[in-house]
Amino acid sequence: MKKLIFASMLSVAAFLVKAQKLELIPKAGINISKQAIEGISGEKFKIGFQGGVGLNIHTGTDGFSIQPELNFVGKGTRLNIGAEKQIWN
Repeated sequence: MKKLIFASMLSVAAFLVKAQKLELIPKAGINISKQAIEGISGEKFKIGFQGGVGLNIHTGTDGFSIQPELNFVGKGTRLNIGAEKQIWN
């Protein structure tokens, strides 16, 4: 499914782009996430990765461009319940 979405976005972008300028935009970062779970204490922060790629398509009109992106964001929490450690994604 992801490949189909990516391929259709790429074909639409290729169809729209004739002589316009394209820019590839890499994105990367760190996420620090924590979930509040009712009735459970001991939640801790979980460090995750965020990354993706964007495509800036200039349309030829000043001040207007189309910018589709495909991103991955890691989320979750860590739990320490007694001696047992769990990671929830």
